[in-house]
Amino acid sequence: MITSVDDAIGEVLSRLRKSGRDKNTLVVFFSDNGAPFYGSQGLMPIKVGENASSNGVLSGWKGNLLEGGIRVPFLMSWPGRLPKGEAVSWPVSTLDLTPTFLAAAGGPPMKGADGVDLLPHLEPKISRSGPDRALFWRFHTQWCREEAVRRGPWKWVSGSLTKNEPALFNITEDPSEKKNLMAEHPEIAESLQKEFALWNRTLAAPQWTTLQTQPPKK
Repeated sequence: MITSVDDAIGEVLSRLRKSGRDKNTLVVFFSDNGAPFYGSQGLMPIKVGENASSNGVLSGWKGNLLEGGIRVPFLMSWPGRLPKGEAVSWPVSTLDLTPTFLAAAGGPPMKGADGVDLLPHLEPKISRSGPDRALFWRFHTQWCREEAVRRGPWKWVSGSLTKNEPALFNITEDPSEKKNLMAEHPEIAESLQKEFALWNRTLAAPQWTTLQTQPPKK
């Protein structure tokens, strides 16, 4: 699968170069979630480590909101517009793509979007801090309830891997999320939790339980 993806992406980029459109095309590549950990959940009859994926030093995996579940590869290419070979240390979201694409196409600023236009933070030079905003996650399913919010280096998270108790991490200093700083910085944890609560109230309640109990349509 990885080889096929690599071949296909190479073909797309090659055709863009041959057509002369590469310098007028913004290409983005990213993964949808962190590496799975099938062996721990009994989802597939394979052993841990045999699914050809790894989250490295990051804690967690696909299906939870620790960094191993939500931090993924994210690459952007726009020859002549974006600097080559640079990396940013601040977080971005796939929700940023629509406002960014709209701006790249010369459209007006997108109002009411959950994401932001990344271009002002990437050109003419890379921003040191990135957008000033909080990022939110809510993952409520029949098997778990995960919630998280991140602002700057700070991340508040609650879910199955934190024993459903809130935890606070400094992602910049502790990307593995090993040291819970709730006791040391209760004011930061409280502020992030309040931000999450305000954001959460703007969303519809999860409907999977209701849908699951409805009789099938004939």
